[in-house]
Amino acid sequence: MKNKYLIISALIILFLIQIYVPVSLITERESVLKNGKEYRFKTSPIDPVDPFRGNYLTLSFDANEFIVKTKADWTEDETVYVSLKEDSMGFATIASVEKNKPQSANDYIKALLANIYENNGYFTLIIEYPFDRYYMDEFKAEYSTEVYSKHANDSLYPAYAIVSVYNGESVLKDIIVGDKPIKAWKNK
Repeated sequence: MKNKYLIISALIILFLIQIYVPVSLITERESVLKNGKEYRFKTSPIDPVDPFRGNYLTLSFDANEFIVKTKADWTEDETVYVSLKEDSMGFATIASVEKNKPQSANDYIKALLANIYENNGYFTLIIEYPFDRYYMDEFKAEYSTEVYSKHANDSLYPAYAIVSVYNGESVLKDIIVGDKPIKAWKNK
């Protein structure tokens, strides 16, 4: 009889854990969307396909490099904290990159230091953001890449990602191309 209650208790605990994990992830993302500040990141997407996750745009960002004086403090593939600011055009730029969580700023992202290279005596840190993929309906992904290519060099309507940032967390909200959300573009 004790075994039966032990098994039932274990199943109930397992059930509660299975409910708690997705609910906490959804709640965290919703908190970032509700409380976070929106930043516009200039992008350069390409369109790969993952057989398990579907079609998506892989995003490359203009604001992914930061210059430092020495390489000694930095290691590739380590977690870094990227503080953000806006440039004169309203696009996100990197204000600073730190190894420890900033104490005074809310507008920072926990990211990955992907690469370091030397250039004229200085070192450039290449940042990999956690929001580098934008998943799309398989029927719109190919056309979206065509739309992006058409507008990629348009200085009046640059392509950019809208990202909500709050206390180190970030959520990719949308991709804007030609001053319209990418999902609003219709196939011919």
